[in-house]
Amino acid sequence: MWLSDFWNLKKNMVCVNETLNGQTLNLTLNYQNFSPYWFTLQKTLIWKFEAIAEQGLEMLDMDEFKRMWIETDPILLTITGIVTILHSIFEMLAVKNDI
Repeated sequence: MWLSDFWNLKKNMVCVNETLNGQTLNLTLNYQNFSPYWFTLQKTLIWKFEAIAEQGLEMLDMDEFKRMWIETDPILLTITGIVTILHSIFEMLAVKNDI
């Protein structure tokens, strides 16, 4: 079993301490199976963000990155990735012809 809090956003977290003054909190546990691909992707992202943090290179806020993946339509993300790759290829070919 692997406990994952990678996709939890800071805006959804609640500090639990004595300032709650007897308020009750709901505890929700989710159990699900991961596909090997999903597990590998999530573990790789965790390792990469830890490596970036160790070097002191905070390139972007992790919460914004995770929010983008959680809230954006997968079709839109796929189309954006394809357009980005095609743009890079066409730009490389244009520069090659200029030289």
